[in-house]
Amino acid sequence: MLGLLLATAAALPTLAGDFDRDGKRDVASIVRKGANYELVVRRGADLLHPVLIGKLGSRHADFFLARAAPGVARTWCGKGGGSDSDPCPRQSVRLRGGELTFGNRDASESVALWKGGRFEPILLSD
Repeated sequence: MLGLLLATAAALPTLAGDFDRDGKRDVASIVRKGANYELVVRRGADLLHPVLIGKLGSRHADFFLARAAPGVARTWCGKGGGSDSDPCPRQSVRLRGGELTFGNRDASESVALWKGGRFEPILLSD
């Protein structure tokens, strides 16, 4: 049983990059917290205090972490996702390249943008 738990923990993705654009290496990780999974970033400027980007739920899915390519990405609501009564604050986002993207393969993708001293997760597809 312990071997299975260790194998599951080892399979969770980790990715390094400069996600907050401060010139220091950050590390993004999907971690298990109790029965749930979360995405956290350890910023190079403050490695001792991980920043929670979002809760990913309790079901282990095919999680991924990646660095975004530069360009314009339409948001989920900008593609018509969600209900008609939901607000849609952004139709698209401009990516410089290197931003942290994450989600479940073949299910969802979000991008974490560094804005005003914090990460803002934005749903790109669901």
